[in-house]
Amino acid sequence: MSFTALLPVILSTTLLAAPGVPQFPPAGPATPPAPARPRPAADEAPAARAYLQTWEETLKRMESTLPAITAAAQLALDPLLDGATLQTFGDPTLEAELGNRPGSLDLFPDPDAAVQASKPRRPPVVIYALGLARGNDPAPADLIQKQLHNARQLRDRGSIVVAIASLAQLRDLNLVEQAEQSVSALLDNCVPADDRAYAGQAKGRLPSLAPLADAVTAWLFELELYAASVRQNSPLPIYRLPKKAPHADARPAPVQAPTSQPASELPPGFLSRAYLHAVHQTLRDLGTTSWIDLARTARRASGTLVDGHRVFVVTIPAFPAASLRYPLTNEPSLYLRLDAATKEEDGPTDDDFALALGTDETPGSADWGCPELIRQAGRPACWVTAAAGREAGNRFLQRREIRLDPCWPYGDRLVRLPGSPKALAPASGLFAQTILNLISAQVEADLRNAPRPRPRK
Repeated sequence: MSFTALLPVILSTTLLAAPGVPQFPPAGPATPPAPARPRPAADEAPAARAYLQTWEETLKRMESTLPAITAAAQLALDPLLDGATLQTFGDPTLEAELGNRPGSLDLFPDPDAAVQASKPRRPPVVIYALGLARGNDPAPADLIQKQLHNARQLRDRGSIVVAIASLAQLRDLNLVEQAEQSVSALLDNCVPADDRAYAGQAKGRLPSLAPLADAVTAWLFELELYAASVRQNSPLPIYRLPKKAPHADARPAPVQAPTSQPASELPPGFLSRAYLHAVHQTLRDLGTTSWIDLARTARRASGTLVDGHRVFVVTIPAFPAASLRYPLTNEPSLYLRLDAATKEEDGPTDDDFALALGTDETPGSADWGCPELIRQAGRPACWVTAAAGREAGNRFLQRREIRLDPCWPYGDRLVRLPGSPKALAPASGLFAQTILNLISAQVEADLRNAPRPRPRK
């Protein structure tokens, strides 16, 4: 039985008997049953394995932050129930991951809606990601001070400002006290101060964990917001997939969450602990079931670059799409973006490789937007997609192509609401970005150890 199917049982027995003790159901399959695959040797992709272990350790530290996240959610709830919107500042990938997606709360401004000047709204509740330098942003200390100044102005205008930052980085910069005085709530993403996003140089460092950790912290905040609203008998509205939606980034109409869930079934910390458990389980499956395919993909990408050719990436989830469009200042440029707007002459050649990050699209189908360009690359592509199970997905592969199973729970949701068919927290954006970072970690290590220098772009 899957984890999501067990949630109502857990609520009515173990967790309700001891709500303060984190307990989880036995781990079940994250996707429809697939043939068991052996755990590969650690040296098949050692840099990727190191990144995976560091990410898992960071997630374990996040469990200690749940009381602060629960308190921040309670602080932000009343303005949201009174009509305030939820907005993100500081990092475009956070907006892409959270905003107006099925499985997220229907609290973000609709970019397609007409502005109703006649109906004034409350100041927004703001999630502010601190310290992530992108493009021409200043050095970390100057960037954070600028962001704290903006956060203080937002708070002074009436907004609840929930900041997400690395407390380790703030301590190194002697900015903890200033941060606490500038925002309504300060949440630790538990990322070390020497993360690439915060360090002065990238050489020899693993890809940054900070955007992933910020996203997880923000999802935990959303989950606790929803749980608090249920306990207050005013459930916040959520998005859900229509029956025939192609994937999780479709944009259906918002629906109101049911009010039939007893408040006792959503005690503080329950949904966020369930989310962390689901993330851990999906990472575990990536590190076992899909590791051989991930290592093969990384080696194919690094071999392409070592030979002086190009790696293209097409992405359907919005999180990795935004990270490629707005790279961190310290992230090396490894890939070229590929989409339906790419001209054929600018696309892959016989010597190039294409990595396709999706949700549940069939390999080679029109849902990818540019399947012909993906298969125009001479080195067989890798398709990252759930694709209704391993056997169904693999049936559409061409010779030597790879289908990398992303291992997230069936239906692309990490937390199912007890007593309801609805679920929260889509997995595809977070794990597509995780997979891209794992591949990048190994590619960069291979390029550093390659007999020839990495080609300059």
